[in-house]
Amino acid sequence: MKVALTGHREKRLKGQKSKVFLWMQDALNFLFTGQEEKEVLCGMAKGADIMFGQAALSLASFYSLFDSNKIKLHLCLPCKHYGEVNVDRAYWDLMDNASRVSYMQEEWSKGCDDIRDRFMVDNCDVLLAVWDGIETGGVWSTIQYAKSQGKPIIYIDRSIFK
Repeated sequence: MKVALTGHREKRLKGQKSKVFLWMQDALNFLFTGQEEKEVLCGMAKGADIMFGQAALSLASFYSLFDSNKIKLHLCLPCKHYGEVNVDRAYWDLMDNASRVSYMQEEWSKGCDDIRDRFMVDNCDVLLAVWDGIETGGVWSTIQYAKSQGKPIIYIDRSIFK
């Protein structure tokens, strides 16, 4: 089971980071139960993406106690050196613990985030969506693309954003 996430940056999470993090852990635990393959595709943007990677690492340590099939962390970055400026320790923890890192292109350019998002949708079995219901922006675009590709989408309860 390969799981990707589309989600908002910190400002749009409206102070609900702990609830979002717990939802991510619960969703991954549910989806990975009984699965041989367990892989998380993480986009590495500040906010929900970094939290998703952290949730995967947290769950991976739990699984390794009980399961020989560890969770693989696949980092999907729009370009090399993406997000390295002004990052906290969480970014480097994810880089240090990644099973695989994929760069969509060498240099940043307008639209490289969209290329990364499509790559994750194309390579996942299920997409998790931390979406506040506003029909604009990258999360909305990724949801629309996932729908067009017939990917199952699991949404966070939007009431936490109110």
